Amino acid sequence: MLAQLPPRIALTFALWHGDLAHLPFVIGQLADEDVGRYAGWVWQTLTGIDLTASGLALPEPDPASLDPDQLITETRLDADSGHPQADQAAVKAATAASPHLVGRGKRVLLGREIDAKTALDLLENAPQAIRAMAAQMLNHAQSTVRINVRASTTEQRIAMNTLHDMFSPRAAA
Repeated sequence: MLAQLPPRIALTFALWHGDLAHLPFVIGQLADEDVGRYAGWVWQTLTGIDLTASGLALPEPDPASLDPDQLITETRLDADSGHPQADQAAVKAATAASPHLVGRGKRVLLGREIDAKTALDLLENAPQAIRAMAAQMLNHAQSTVRINVRASTTEQRIAMNTLHDMFSPRAAA
């Protein structure tokens, strides 16, 4: 199914689905000049392994070598957003060498299986793109409190406090 979708949409689907079984598809997209950086960010967001810190990124080109008249494309925006260009062979080898990076039918984000408590922790501390995925997971996991990452901080805080109370050990007792 992923191969039938435009690559960027397929990568977004793989990320939001959160199943590590999609990593081979994501790794295959690393070599695509149009979506390679985005695919690297998807891989990094699913696995929790920082490409640059782990030595899995290619060196960045000299900024002086870039054409200043180049059109602003999604690919250029990915680079401008700081997404590194992953070394596809190194990422493939790192994935194969990491037995925990195998799809088990569990939803993951940043290398962690996502349950309500983990999603709430990410909602509290993660960057906005990851917060949106955590909010979606929480909204599907329970129907009493809706999280809207576009709401005011006060509204988000009230919803998160309510969820903390719902998921705390004393609430379960």
